[in-house]
Amino acid sequence: MDNQIICPYCKKTIPLTEALSHQIKENYQRIYQKRLFEEKKKIEEELRIEISKKIKEKLAIEIKDKINENEELKKQNKLLQDQLLELNKLIRQVQFEKEKQRLEMEKKLFEELEKIRREQKEQLEKEFQLKR
Repeated sequence: MDNQIICPYCKKTIPLTEALSHQIKENYQRIYQKRLFEEKKKIEEELRIEISKKIKEKLAIEIKDKINENEELKKQNKLLQDQLLELNKLIRQVQFEKEKQRLEMEKKLFEELEKIRREQKEQLEKEFQLKR
């Protein structure tokens, strides 16, 4: 059966000569290699598309993650700036209160000194009046 083929139409067996057999083998091998090459190219193209798709998806996820991270950092930065502004406001308030207390103390001190001077003046005047 190696040296014969069956006709697909009439179903008769046809003997093959070695030359014809060799030619069929070459044609079959050429067609097989062509199909194999086409399949290989098709698979390579599908793989290239799949890899490209996966890379794009991964990059899209990484970009989205970086955008989210950037937004989080912006929010944290805004929060820190707000806290810093509030802290500066409190510092100014404390400094103002401290300055106010200092001025009040100076005023009280000045008033006390004035009181003492008046009393001394009055005392001196009394003494002067008494000496006369």
